[in-house]
Amino acid sequence: MINPLFDPLDKILLITVFNFYYIYQNYSLIIRCIMSPNEIIKQIDKLDLSEKLMLVEDIWDSIARSNSVLPLYEWQKNELDKRYKEYQSGEQKLHEWDKVHEELRKNISEAPLYRQS
Repeated sequence: MINPLFDPLDKILLITVFNFYYIYQNYSLIIRCIMSPNEIIKQIDKLDLSEKLMLVEDIWDSIARSNSVLPLYEWQKNELDKRYKEYQSGEQKLHEWDKVHEELRKNISEAPLYRQS
């Protein structure tokens, strides 16, 4: 039950969010079957910002639940193996995170696009 202390706009927002979430949870498989990717994008564009954020959150939660590992190309696996061996043998120079962060911030602040007048 909705708290009577909420103002009418809060009630409308809660009802809208609940309805969207219910529809998303129960009809997402149907929507996937009958809508093309372009149609899905058009429907997403019609959503309010709060609904879009909820949808993104649900998508991230779905990804996390799947426990899937992103597939790597063979060349990526080879490069990671090479770098790990270099790390283990001490050939690869490591950098402190705070120094890397400081250098990145310095480079960004000096970039023409971000330079403040």
